[in-house]
Amino acid sequence: FRDDVRCGAFGGIYFAHRNPETGDIVGFEQRWEKDGQKNTARFAKGGVKTVSVLGNPKTATRMVVFEGGLDALALAEFEAREDTIYVSTGVGFGPRTETALVKLAKGRQVLSGFDNDAAGDALHSKLTEFLPAAKRLAPPSRVGVAMKPCKDWLDVLNASEAAPLPAMAATLPRATGDDASESGLPIEAPHAQASVSEPEAPSGPAPMTPHVDEPETPEFG
Repeated sequence: FRDDVRCGAFGGIYFAHRNPETGDIVGFEQRWEKDGQKNTARFAKGGVKTVSVLGNPKTATRMVVFEGGLDALALAEFEAREDTIYVSTGVGFGPRTETALVKLAKGRQVLSGFDNDAAGDALHSKLTEFLPAAKRLAPPSRVGVAMKPCKDWLDVLNASEAAPLPAMAATLPRATGDDASESGLPIEAPHAQASVSEPEAPSGPAPMTPHVDEPETPEFG
């Protein structure tokens, strides 16, 4: 995914959003931390939000939609499937986002990898308003013997590092209503080599800063 993901200042990670017609980069979804303060998933100023696509749309027969790029990257690493594109909306749906998703969904199985909570359920419901065939692929709430519950696919990837693979395979994604038949299937994936995680905060107390300037976005090819 080197053409669509970059690391930047403050240990940040940037996901390119492209024009679905031309392929040109038109904006950046960004996550970063400075002086112990983490920004929320947000979009770089001056950009145009469409979608961030990880994977090869020319060969993919399956699409999983996420709220943020980190979860898309986490499931991509966890599953390691070449038949799938992992698509981030950059938080919510705008007109260009919906248009891009409809275009990408043609001829593909569509799943939603939104968080395992009420907000994730609401996003899935919104997705089915314009992609009615979309099925729910919610993260499992528990992975093996992990102590902390999992809310998103980044949590699942990190927890799987400490969980035996058989325990992970026995855990079923959460499903609701008619979607249970789709997302109730075990996830078959090789053990992830390394976890994808948000930058760790410093061990000491963070200095008090009233405002954190956004870092410059990196260059994409």
